[in-house]
Amino acid sequence: MKLYLSLFLLLLGVNFAAIAQVSLDSNKTALSAMQQTQQQVEQTHKQLESLNSAYELLKNQSEKLIRANDSIRQLFSESQQLSLEEQRQLYENNHEILTKAFQDIALVKQQVRNYNRLLDVTFAGTLISQLNNPTNVELGTSFSKVLLDNSEAILSRNLKGNVKSKFSETIKRVVSIPLVGTIVESNPISSLVKSVYDQAVSFNENAIKDQDLRDFLGSIKPYTDFYYALDQTTAGFKEQLLGYRRELAVFDKALLKYEDRLLASLPPGNNSNPQQTISALFQYANKQKLGLADFKRINEAPAVSRTIRLINTSPDLVLDQSAFEESFNSYIDQVIAVLERGARNDKLQFDSTTIDKLVRNLKNTRLK
Repeated sequence: MKLYLSLFLLLLGVNFAAIAQVSLDSNKTALSAMQQTQQQVEQTHKQLESLNSAYELLKNQSEKLIRANDSIRQLFSESQQLSLEEQRQLYENNHEILTKAFQDIALVKQQVRNYNRLLDVTFAGTLISQLNNPTNVELGTSFSKVLLDNSEAILSRNLKGNVKSKFSETIKRVVSIPLVGTIVESNPISSLVKSVYDQAVSFNENAIKDQDLRDFLGSIKPYTDFYYALDQTTAGFKEQLLGYRRELAVFDKALLKYEDRLLASLPPGNNSNPQQTISALFQYANKQKLGLADFKRINEAPAVSRTIRLINTSPDLVLDQSAFEESFNSYIDQVIAVLERGARNDKLQFDSTTIDKLVRNLKNTRLK
């Protein structure tokens, strides 16, 4: 019979495995956690969009320079000789193309860092973690109180005298112990249910009847279903986030490989500051003293030609986070749906006004 009850707990969505040590702050409200996450996500997302815009602008400028160089080289192929002014223009374009290539890389590196931070913020689970805190009362009642009240009303209904008082004190102690739970692998609600259930099963040599255990589990099922739905929604979203992290790692690896190839194509220099190496290659500090032969020699230098060819065949450095945005918005919508179902469920002692407030805040958290 006890095996049957364990299986029934599993059907309720109680996950007993992998309970990690992540503390829940009982003084922090779900609304404040949502607003904090919203601010972090918005700030990081805006920074990422700004970096994307800056990169696109720089990329367009580089493409214009490359087209200008192609025109100058076309003149060279037709006349076999470029004037001083044409060589100087080619020299300036080449210098700027190399410079902008590394500026591109620096901007994309910032995008990678910001995108990674955006994934970290959303992965942290602060958006709804406080709702899974058993002591949180924002929804109208705490899950700890539900467990305590239903234990008193159902689990101890056939107990008498001191035995009943002892069991009541035991459950009060269990639900008052600060819980730790993981936002990633397990719902802290599940941990508390298991603690109460274990106490009830083993109490006073199986003094609590199996039917009372079944009735107790049935009485809290609407709550465990609600919290399990929240937990599963977050777990599914985090699986997607892990996928985006893997994709970002692949993108970052390709970016660094491209940077290494560009650095290797230049003469030996300061890899932490390639601009110095480029300036030395182009003798840029003394460019006013350079003549036609000097410009021609620099423009035709193997390092310049080699690096320009690499840039012309560079990989796509555009970091696209649109899939993340869609997933994040879908996650928000799913959480809203769970909350709205909870507000309509008469078996839950939840405050629909509070849930409406949380829902409105969540809608503002969606990425535009």
